[in-house]
Amino acid sequence: MAFRIATVMLLHVLVLQGQGDPVQMFEQKIRPVLTAKCQLCHNEQLKTSGLSLVSRESVLQGGKRGPAVIPNQPEHSLLLAAIEADGALQMPPTGALSPEQVASFRTWIANGAVWGENARKQANVMTLWSFQPIRRIEPPKVHQTDWVHNPIDNFILARLEQEGLMPSPEADHRTLIRRLSLDLTGLLPTPGDVQSFVGDDQSGAYDR
Repeated sequence: MAFRIATVMLLHVLVLQGQGDPVQMFEQKIRPVLTAKCQLCHNEQLKTSGLSLVSRESVLQGGKRGPAVIPNQPEHSLLLAAIEADGALQMPPTGALSPEQVASFRTWIANGAVWGENARKQANVMTLWSFQPIRRIEPPKVHQTDWVHNPIDNFILARLEQEGLMPSPEADHRTLIRRLSLDLTGLLPTPGDVQSFVGDDQSGAYDR
């Protein structure tokens, strides 16, 4: 751990010595990491922990824990603390940033967290799901594991638990057949469809 901190600090000094235009540094070193690693979860549509990282304003406003960045104060900036953390607290959860990337973020914050002119517009476009590369995402951990029937349920339940909400109760057979019929055909089920579905095993009828 001490070696890692020393390495990051050395890289920070080297970045400071070699830095040029602050906007250019943001565009080359910071924005690509935010777009690829951070804004998938922290954008205007999906504000995980109440935090969006698509603009300087949203970064300074922060989320549920407070401002993500305090300009000129990297040691008091939660964003830097998160990317320097180990274990379960490490961000992004998909894998640690390189020491060079961490050093760039420290330098960026120390120099006022300058934001490129076109960064917000580009970030808003890149956060659309259709622009994201296909990647495998591990379902989040949840407390009510007995509610989960497939991996998609983990994502739904994780957000509900984050907001302190409970899942709605399961639909009865008559409600479920109405929902299925409207979703699949756009029409209400016939009385015969309802009777067949209600009188059958729900899981078997649902699969058919």
